[in-house]
Amino acid sequence: MTTSSTKRTGHYTEWAAMFAVGSELCRRCYDVAFTVGNAPTKDLICEAPSGHPFKVQVKGTSTKNFVLVQKRVLGTETDDSLVFVVVLVPPDSSQRIQFFVLTHAEVQ
Repeated sequence: MTTSSTKRTGHYTEWAAMFAVGSELCRRCYDVAFTVGNAPTKDLICEAPSGHPFKVQVKGTSTKNFVLVQKRVLGTETDDSLVFVVVLVPPDSSQRIQFFVLTHAEVQ
């Protein structure tokens, strides 16, 4: 729990965002695997209930601001199986987490 004297770092925001996306996908009966380590273009590997596989890159933020995406993550070719989810994880736990889903082409 965050108290008024504790400031949540970006590290916690990113992890909260990644688990929130995984949780929402699982609630909708998607299979989700978390990548750990150096996988710059995917945080989650997923499969839709229909069997369609896709990858998710999650970007978490605690304020309504811009989100930086590194060039190596974007790549040069559009990947139709890559989805970006920007997650607003507000510092106040009484506020709702918000999800913004974009295709790879939209982010490029």
